[in-house]
Amino acid sequence: MKKGLWQRTGIGLLCLFLLVACIAAGGALAEKSEQPETTGAPAGDPITGAAQLAESDTARLYLDTDAHAFYVENKATGYRWGSAPDNMDAMSVNEEQQKMMQSMVMISGYDHTRDSRIDDLYAYVDCLTGVADEESGEMSYPGSVQYTAVENGFKVTYTFATIDLVLPMTVTLEGDHFTARVVTDEIVFNEQDFSLLGVHILPYMGAMSKDKTGAYVLIPDGAGAVAYAGSGKENAPLYHRPVYGKDIIIADTDYDGITLPCFGAAEGNNALLGVIKQDEADAYINGVGNGYVNLPYTRTWPSFKTMVDFEYALVSDYYSTQVFESGGIKADVLEVAYYPLSGESAGYAQMAAKYRELLFGGIQPMNGKTEPALYLDLYASVTKVRSVLGFKSAYEDVVTSTEDVMTILQALADKQVGSTVVRYNAWNKQENSEKATTKMAWIGAVGDVAELVEEAKQLNSTVYPSVSKVLTYSHSSNPFHTLSGVARDPASRLVMDENPYLTTSQIGTSYLLSYARITENLATLLNGATDKFGAVGLSDVGRMLYSDFSKGDHKRPVVSAAISEMLADYTAESKLLLDAPNAYAGKYADEIINLPATSSGNMLLDETVPFLHLVYNGVVRYSTEALNLSGNPRSSFLRALEYGSMPCYAWIGDEASSLINTKLDYLYSADYTYWIDTAAEQYQAVCQVAEATAGSAIADHVKLAEGVYKTVYANGAAVVVNYTDAAYTLGSESVPAAGYLIQSKG
Repeated sequence: MKKGLWQRTGIGLLCLFLLVACIAAGGALAEKSEQPETTGAPAGDPITGAAQLAESDTARLYLDTDAHAFYVENKATGYRWGSAPDNMDAMSVNEEQQKMMQSMVMISGYDHTRDSRIDDLYAYVDCLTGVADEESGEMSYPGSVQYTAVENGFKVTYTFATIDLVLPMTVTLEGDHFTARVVTDEIVFNEQDFSLLGVHILPYMGAMSKDKTGAYVLIPDGAGAVAYAGSGKENAPLYHRPVYGKDIIIADTDYDGITLPCFGAAEGNNALLGVIKQDEADAYINGVGNGYVNLPYTRTWPSFKTMVDFEYALVSDYYSTQVFESGGIKADVLEVAYYPLSGESAGYAQMAAKYRELLFGGIQPMNGKTEPALYLDLYASVTKVRSVLGFKSAYEDVVTSTEDVMTILQALADKQVGSTVVRYNAWNKQENSEKATTKMAWIGAVGDVAELVEEAKQLNSTVYPSVSKVLTYSHSSNPFHTLSGVARDPASRLVMDENPYLTTSQIGTSYLLSYARITENLATLLNGATDKFGAVGLSDVGRMLYSDFSKGDHKRPVVSAAISEMLADYTAESKLLLDAPNAYAGKYADEIINLPATSSGNMLLDETVPFLHLVYNGVVRYSTEALNLSGNPRSSFLRALEYGSMPCYAWIGDEASSLINTKLDYLYSADYTYWIDTAAEQYQAVCQVAEATAGSAIADHVKLAEGVYKTVYANGAAVVVNYTDAAYTLGSESVPAAGYLIQSKG
């Protein structure tokens, strides 16, 4: 049995009163113990009669044991956020469905005694499920639901009838938020008979019924996206995507795109931001639309992958078996905090502002300090193949030398571009030879990169020598690296090539570094960057996150914590540019390149919103993806103005034709001479926005009409963009077709 056995009881003492409601073995709700006549007893809700358990300056927490639900009231507005909707009868939800929706926890697992997977086991439903005796047919009810009062909240303990599993969850009101917390040591089950694979926390919290016009749920998919309550998505499958992208060691999906461990819901002047506080690297964001399984609600919620199950493919026999993680649940706590918000602009903009405050430790957006800049994604060299005495020989062809970089920067300066940020790629010897990158050594023909960093400062340009592959390599002069330095999957396999029947420990033919090598190599690399440049750009670090089941069995939360700590130490002295990073790394970036401007287009999602951009706005400067590689550069630039992004271009100093039939041939429009005038004009437009907004952060973002959006800044200035082919009238002003309007303060 798992340690920390929960002592089952239906009675809990909180200060001077008792709160008890338990489910008896026969399945009926036991009568509540009489509350002693003492002063200071909690007030009851005058509307529902539920017991008030806690109160803060901003909210009240109520528990209704008869309805198996709790809710938190926002004192500013009186709005109530409930663990289950309060209008289920009005929405014609039947009794069995109501029990599902009253389940504060849902689990999944694997029953080894029956060799079968168990999905979507609802706490309230299963804990009251009767079990028939095989001989007599008599029913018994071994499960239970028990409530115990704790300080500032309650603990609910679910005993699952069919699998002999006990799972407690504590809900407490803590200042401006309430928290749902599962301590894994308190979960009791027989590990020989059952593997607990997943825990869903408060799956119906903030569910929006289809009759709530304008209400929506927020999912941080790509740039961010909303799903409206009344849009009718009964055909949309379950949205289930991993926070920080897939774990490529074990993943059976290609789904990526969630870089922030949060979600939300909004109705009118009220919003609720959910933030996964602990074990977020093992978490998923889930969502369904109204009509899914015949329920008229749109909702989003978190779940946790508590133990790994892994498909072990046996290639020679063309069949597979299931491998399960041993040793119990590795995470200590599964925790989600919920922040009730309110106000005229309550919605994803206010949710973003709150999450920004949490992510950056209370740092406020900078006023007047975010200087406009043009971002340049420049590529120093590309690998080509030539014939030498009839044999193929690879070599590095320099397409943007350090001298070319200075030529480009000077040309931009001559066109009144006052500030640039350069990511300088493909200059590193080790990376270009596909070895593990630990040194800041450049290809001789490229030029002196350290000298470039210093010279560029004279033109108000910050150059970030970038390494795109820190976590992977293809070649090594040390044959023992594949034995000691490479990550392994849960079956301890190291796969040497791409094979469709195997879950691979590679990207293509590149090995993934083990946890020990990640910490060693990254520390060495960052030290070298500080010594030689005082700046570095990283691509896969902060964006790609995987587990390592070799020595020490390091899962993603451990790896992300180590990377976060090293980046924190590095940025204390040096500057950092990251490529569309996850939150644990992004909070340390000085610059972010390639911040996505779209969502995945999943069937559930109705509209893309700039939630990700609003989180970083005013704290970290960020750019679009390369405009010259966009299918519609004009529209992409308008999106940059709408989202507060800096424009970005991917260029080389040579002709674009020099990249044909190379790994960089996707840079089909990389000739800077063709784009330099457009880039300079766009930089001036960004400067006009900065002048009007006085460097203040974005305060709100609204949709005025189909294809017309308004971004409002803290000082009252605004930018209105029009993606349609007709002018849009806004009061006495007009927003041109495929154009924009800058409104000054007031």
